[in-house]
Amino acid sequence: MRVDIDLRDISGADPSRFTTREIEVLALVARGKSNTTIASDLDIAKRTVQNHLNHILTKMAPPSWAEPRVYLSLWYFKESGRLQGN
Repeated sequence: MRVDIDLRDISGADPSRFTTREIEVLALVARGKSNTTIASDLDIAKRTVQNHLNHILTKMAPPSWAEPRVYLSLWYFKESGRLQGN
């Protein structure tokens, strides 16, 4: 089964709009890590992680029906080329 969703069309987000740190946070979210674990992994405060996620979501403007962490994960995997179908 092939998953062929262009999440950029949904979000209008261009990956080049994100900072390096936002991409790092997004990658860890996509791997299912909690904000606390992300903060520990990146040696930053939990509040800083939350700020990064808020900035990412503002830039992406996901649809209101989307659960943010799931949406961010799908978008990250699509953009990184890791979302592939069989």
